[in-house]
Amino acid sequence: MEAKINGRILREGKLLNDAIQKNELYGIQYKLVKEDNPRHISLLITGPKDTPYDKGIFEFRVFFTGEYPHVPPKVKLQTKIYHPNINNLGEICLNILKTDGWNPTINLRTLALSLQGLLESPNLDDPLNLEVTNHFKSDKISAENKAKEFTMKYAVI
Repeated sequence: MEAKINGRILREGKLLNDAIQKNELYGIQYKLVKEDNPRHISLLITGPKDTPYDKGIFEFRVFFTGEYPHVPPKVKLQTKIYHPNINNLGEICLNILKTDGWNPTINLRTLALSLQGLLESPNLDDPLNLEVTNHFKSDKISAENKAKEFTMKYAVI
C-alpha cells in the first residue's frame, strides 16, 4: 500500500513539475524536502501580483499520510504571514484541506493552485485568524498594508 501511495505522489509531483516547466503554471515551485521521502514536499508559491503578498515567496510544507488519497494531506505554511485564513502557527483554513471538503481526485497541482488562490483571494467568510479577519473587515487598506509589511519582512528573499 505504501509503495502505491508513494508512486501516486511521485507521479503527481512529476505532472506538477512538467506543468511548471511548460510554463502552464506561474509562481509555483515543487521539491522534495528529503530526496528519499516523497511524502514530505515543499511548495514555494510566489505571492500573486496586485495583492499584499506580491513579491513574497511562501513555503508550504505538505505531508501525505498513509491514508492519502482518501484523506487530505497535512499542509502548513512555514513563512510568517498576515492572512485571515492562516494562523500564527502556519495552520491553513482551506476547504479542500478539510475532511468534508476533500476529494481523492484532488491532486498536487490542484492543491498548489488552491494555495495560490488563497493568497490571491482570502476568504473572510471562513476565517482561521479572527484578529486578522476583523482587521480586513474593518479597515481593508490598513490590513493590506500590514500584510505587505509582513511580506516584505518575512517573505522577500
